[in-house]
Amino acid sequence: MQGKMNVELLVLLVLEHKELYDKRDSDYKNLDKRELLWSGIAQQMGLDVEEVKHKWKSLRDTYTRKKHEDDCRSGQAAKNNELWKFMKVMEFLDITIHSCVKARESEKEERRREKEERREQRREQQNDENYLFALGLIPALRRLSPAVQSSVKLKITSAQSPVTYHQVPPHTPTNYGCSTTSWLP
Repeated sequence: MQGKMNVELLVLLVLEHKELYDKRDSDYKNLDKRELLWSGIAQQMGLDVEEVKHKWKSLRDTYTRKKHEDDCRSGQAAKNNELWKFMKVMEFLDITIHSCVKARESEKEERRREKEERREQRREQQNDENYLFALGLIPALRRLSPAVQSSVKLKITSAQSPVTYHQVPPHTPTNYGCSTTSWLP
């Protein structure tokens, strides 16, 4: 490194190029353009490209960490916390930080909701008489040979099919002067 790096200048130069820090920018994934921008910034600062990129990554990571720490603190701990000297100048990163945090939070919320739904389904199954009855048949079925298991399953299905297809639906339609056809055989 040639002397001390001017951090404020680096931050201001990066600020001019949203594609270097905002993943939502259409050119963020254009590596050629980003490399060209980093080369220009390094040249303006009279430094090596890798030095400049490394310093920026360090600054961005520090800002993100400090911002997260500040957001999580409350009360006296927040009041006694001395601000990092580059906090104000790097506030433009807030839009990128918060969008990532919100995305992670919504993913967590979705996983929590799915987990709760699975838990509720298990509770319902544990209270369902028919489910518990069928579950009770499993140990007896397992003691049978595979051929006998198949035969028992076939008999259960055969006994259940006619009942299922000829059963009165839970909500029988009201007869509005139409022919009276029986739902039962």
